[in-house]
Amino acid sequence: MLGKRIRNIMIIIAASIGMVVTNAGTAHAGTSTYRYSFEGDPAATWRIEAYGSSAGGFDINAGVARSFNNNAWLTSATSFSAVGMEFTFSSHLVSTCSANIYISSFGVSQVNLEVIDPRTWTGTWYTFTLTSSAYTNVSFPSWSGSNRTKFLRVALIGSNRNYGILIDDLTVSCTTRYP
Repeated sequence: MLGKRIRNIMIIIAASIGMVVTNAGTAHAGTSTYRYSFEGDPAATWRIEAYGSSAGGFDINAGVARSFNNNAWLTSATSFSAVGMEFTFSSHLVSTCSANIYISSFGVSQVNLEVIDPRTWTGTWYTFTLTSSAYTNVSFPSWSGSNRTKFLRVALIGSNRNYGILIDDLTVSCTTRYP
């Protein structure tokens, strides 16, 4: 009787150790989402760049924003114009991030979506042609790593025609795996 009871206790202990070992390898992940628009004082967050015969700025209460009241605009006949912001996410661990933004075009516009490391000013980009006057949701190239700060930029490339775009509503999502 005592031997049977000891055997049952040993089985329970062995099963518990097995569950602990099985659960020890489970990784956890958390996703953080950040949303940015051009409300308030957009020049405090966003940076406009204009080269050659290009220009950029902010429409404040102009009635052309995708949501809320304000948006950015870019035009470029030659060279390029851009609007961007520095983004820092909160994790010190390796994360994978993605971002999307809404863009409306007047004319046939060649656009770069760029993810730049501000320490070296190198990065990745996605180039596409936009012809829709409706706001279109487009995605930046995804990025990963432990460098928490990136400069996200939308650039309008000049094509010897004076075309332009409207920009609004940036969303960034970062997923971090925790050990």
